[in-house]
Amino acid sequence: MKVKISNQLDKIEFWAIGDEIPKITGARLDQDQLLVHTFKKPILITDSAAIARLPSVKRDLIIRLLEFPQRIIEYDKVSVEWSDIKYPGVWSPSIDTALFIKALQRMVSQPEYLENINSFLEIGCGSGYKYWQTIEIVKCKLKNKR
Repeated sequence: MKVKISNQLDKIEFWAIGDEIPKITGARLDQDQLLVHTFKKPILITDSAAIARLPSVKRDLIIRLLEFPQRIIEYDKVSVEWSDIKYPGVWSPSIDTALFIKALQRMVSQPEYLENINSFLEIGCGSGYKYWQTIEIVKCKLKNKR
């Protein structure tokens, strides 16, 4: 499953990918990705209440999709692959992760802020998404500065 979070955090798309497509639809489709649903104005990445309000067929597709152990979370052209089988106890990125990255982008858009960064440390039981996104943001800013 791929979860795409829009840059403005105003929508989240749930995509079935690869072998998931025939398993949730019951049909072979000639495509690598299938958009299952778009949630507008999301509060959480996996919002049980919003999923429950969907029409039954759409709701059941999302629930079936969430049963797969592997996820790709994508925000601002950076993605992380996460699996609760491969990495038990490691948390998948959440909506807070995307909010943190959005705030970080605003902060580093100020040139004086970037000049004072000597190191960055992210500690937690998550996927490391904040770490990778921070590296991409800083690399881009440094490249544009030259």
